[in-house]
Amino acid sequence: DEVARIDMAGLMHGTRVAVRGMRAQASGGFVYNMEGFGSRDEFQMGLGVYGSAKRGVRYFNDAMAREMKGTNVKVCGISPGIVVTDFLTRQSAKIPPERWEQSRKIFNILGDTVENVAPFLVKNMLANQKNGHAIRYLTRPRAMLRFASSPFRKRKII
Repeated sequence: DEVARIDMAGLMHGTRVAVRGMRAQASGGFVYNMEGFGSRDEFQMGLGVYGSAKRGVRYFNDAMAREMKGTNVKVCGISPGIVVTDFLTRQSAKIPPERWEQSRKIFNILGDTVENVAPFLVKNMLANQKNGHAIRYLTRPRAMLRFASSPFRKRKII
């Protein structure tokens, strides 16, 4: 219930408030909603509810971008990938040690710090002029390159 309430209902209500305010001003504006794991049909055991909610975010962003077409408001998505945050490190305490060790390996290959991800996202958000655009830090090519180079380039993010 909490994930659905925050990731879907909260996002919908927040978007409604932002769109209403932006449409009332001459300059309009941009709404950026946070996509995440599952938004591009990724799957992992144990993340069914979270992944479903994030897939819903992507659908919602696409729908809202179409509904805002021709207005002064643009609705877009951002996807930072795996970012090491307090939330992520707190979650590690809830995972059995053997599963956490495997997850930690993946996080060290694919993950990144806020200091690397945030400037990339902000720069691209400020440059964007397109409605419906999605800005993604951890793209499939970047993930493939990280996996391919992982035997040679050890990263210690977590």
